[in-house]
Amino acid sequence: MNGLEDIPGVGPSQRERIERLIAESPSPPLARSHLLRLLETSDPASLNERSDEALSALFHLLGGSAFLSEILVGVGEPWPRVFHELIRISVKRVAQHLADVSPLLHTDPSLEQLARVIRRHKQRENLRIGARDLSFRAPPIETMNEMTSLADACLEIAYRYCRTDLEKDFGRLTVPGTDKDNGLTILGMGKLGGEELNFSSDINLIYLYEDDQGESTGGKKGKTVPQDFFTRLAERITRLMGEVTEDGFVFLDRPAPKAPGTQRPPGPIPRLNFARL
Repeated sequence: MNGLEDIPGVGPSQRERIERLIAESPSPPLARSHLLRLLETSDPASLNERSDEALSALFHLLGGSAFLSEILVGVGEPWPRVFHELIRISVKRVAQHLADVSPLLHTDPSLEQLARVIRRHKQRENLRIGARDLSFRAPPIETMNEMTSLADACLEIAYRYCRTDLEKDFGRLTVPGTDKDNGLTILGMGKLGGEELNFSSDINLIYLYEDDQGESTGGKKGKTVPQDFFTRLAERITRLMGEVTEDGFVFLDRPAPKAPGTQRPPGPIPRLNFARL
């Protein structure tokens, strides 16, 4: 299949329209190659149903990012519907991402199930955010804020799941003398903290827990103290977010280079100790 003339169902007027959009894309050869791959999985007539604005966003993505194009190709046969639904959404905040994914937590999913869902959620959000960025429908600051909101939401989901899962092993960990959970603050450093994440950014995290006293109530693996509890929790969150699977990864937690005279704590620390660093 070397060109649009080889695709059944694409008439002369539609070919002219598509050729114009290909020519306006950042890289016409790349856009053409990715389009032909997409049309191998779906009815070419689906392009007739899309507005020029939607198709312009599509061709800017196909000609502007091999990475995002591969994600769209991976969607398979429903890609026209999926892409059209995604680009109709302008901005999504943390709460909207949580509304999309958090209901899964109530079904007691396995780690593998949750990992697959949040990775695929990130992939589709990358498509939405990337299409708006590449077609100049969103300024750079909005793109960076959106990527940061996505990372914040994924971290929140990972925290909720991993804490519940850890409590099965060691029981609840509360502030001594209360029924209140011993809280954890996940502090985003660098681009995450500055709300400047881009598509290739890692995230740099510091874990601060509320109280260093007491122990958990006990589970199938016994009891443990806060330092051990939160170290295990941070390790599970890191694996859930960063482990590479067939669906890729969510975000990688990699320490940023240390400034002279500073240090990143080796693991979770009590909040009161943070000021001493």
